[in-house]
Amino acid sequence: MINKRGLTPQEFECIDDELFQYLMVYDTFVEPSGIKIEMLKHAHLCQTITLNNSNMTKEVAKGIKTKDYDFLGILDEGTTKERRNNRKVQEETKKQESNASYFASRYEQIKGKNNGKE
Repeated sequence: MINKRGLTPQEFECIDDELFQYLMVYDTFVEPSGIKIEMLKHAHLCQTITLNNSNMTKEVAKGIKTKDYDFLGILDEGTTKERRNNRKVQEETKKQESNASYFASRYEQIKGKNNGKE
C-alpha cells in the first residue's frame, strides 16, 4: 500500500502511527513487493557491487554488512516506535560523550596554565 501508492511527505506526517504500523505490516508480510523486500533487494545489490570491487581488501570486506546499506532503517528489528526510541537513545549517548570529551579537553587546557603564577 505505502510502497505502491507512494505517499507524499505531508501524508506521512499526517498518518497515525498505528495505521502506519498496520500498513507497514501489510507491505512487509502480505504484499510480496513490500518495502522490506525492496530494501533487502537494494541492500543485497549494493553489498554485492561493493564486494565485487577489485580494490576491496579482505579485512574491509569482512566488515561490510547488508544493514550498512539500509538507508531507511527498515531492516532493523522492532516497531517504528522502538526504532525511533533506540535512535533517540543513541543520539543522547553521542551527545553526552561529545560533551564529556569537550569538557575533558577544556580541563586539560586549563590545567596546563598556571593562572598567572610563576
